[in-house]
Amino acid sequence: MAVYKEWTDSDHLELVKNWKLHGLTNVEIAQRIGIAEKTLYVWLKKSPKLKKAIRGGKDIARARAENALYELALNGDRQALFFWLKNNYRERYSDKPLSPAEADLMSQKARLAKLQADLAEAQLKAIKEDQGDQATQLNNLLDSLKEAVLDEGISPDNIVPTGNGLIIDDIPDS
Repeated sequence: MAVYKEWTDSDHLELVKNWKLHGLTNVEIAQRIGIAEKTLYVWLKKSPKLKKAIRGGKDIARARAENALYELALNGDRQALFFWLKNNYRERYSDKPLSPAEADLMSQKARLAKLQADLAEAQLKAIKEDQGDQATQLNNLLDSLKEAVLDEGISPDNIVPTGNGLIIDDIPDS
């Protein structure tokens, strides 16, 4: 009889993950462990690590299958290409039309994408305009500063930029 604690250690979890990766069903995994399918589901509820191992193996297997299908589609397998297009662009390539609810959802998604693109464009435009306004304001401020410096009788050559602003170097060179 299988012992729960034994099947939740790292070595056994890796074995379970690999079984799932190789396509075994939960029934087959339970049989290999030597427990009933119901017992496996009880164990899955008790052990997040066991649940993660099974889910991890399943996710890897799915990703590999998707990648293999994608590669077949890219390499000219027409059936794989059609299958991939139908599943990834259902609204365009499906053999059966979308239900009214699905069509409405697709329309809403398209409108949302358009609004998001418009918003991003407006934000970029505002940033560019704001930078232009800031540059104009900065130039006006510098012009005012030059006038004030000249009014004080200080040569613009004596204004030295620093990391924190400007300083007036009025000490004569000797």
